[in-house]
Amino acid sequence: FDDITQTDKERREKLIEIKKDNFSRNPNYHVSLTRLTLRNLDKNITEGIIKQTIYNTITKNKKVKKAYGGKKTIKQIKLLKNDDEKSKCVCFVECFDFELAKFLIDKLSGYKFSEKSKKGLILDFALDDFRKKSNREEKLLKFRDEKKKRLREKWKQKKLEKKEKLKQAELEKEKK
Repeated sequence: FDDITQTDKERREKLIEIKKDNFSRNPNYHVSLTRLTLRNLDKNITEGIIKQTIYNTITKNKKVKKAYGGKKTIKQIKLLKNDDEKSKCVCFVECFDFELAKFLIDKLSGYKFSEKSKKGLILDFALDDFRKKSNREEKLLKFRDEKKKRLREKWKQKKLEKKEKLKQAELEKEKK
């Protein structure tokens, strides 16, 4: 971390103080072992760029690539945005396990998405509120169930269309 600027060091220290303060005021807070907070992002960053950077970081490391090859590594990436859809420069990344989260913190801390970036990325384990976490997990499960249902309906529709085309083809054959 020798290349971290004094300003970044001060920001990191400030975040640590905020976490300590939150812990003392609210007993529902805990440090997530799989959910990361990414700070100091560029305003024009997208979830896709973050996702690609994470996957590139994983695939560049042979040991990690071997451990996670073919497996899903990221559950969710959530970029916080303003009303005008611009990044708030903060993102949450939920990993499937602690070891991967720790690896990403080690490899991506101080990372700059472009040469124009003046500040390096700050990665840390996210603070979670037990109550909000259960709500988030319920929403995520509901979203996944709805997505599966939509895919199932789409598959059934395609199957029906295919049957209809086959019937039409048979009718055409019988006419000839």
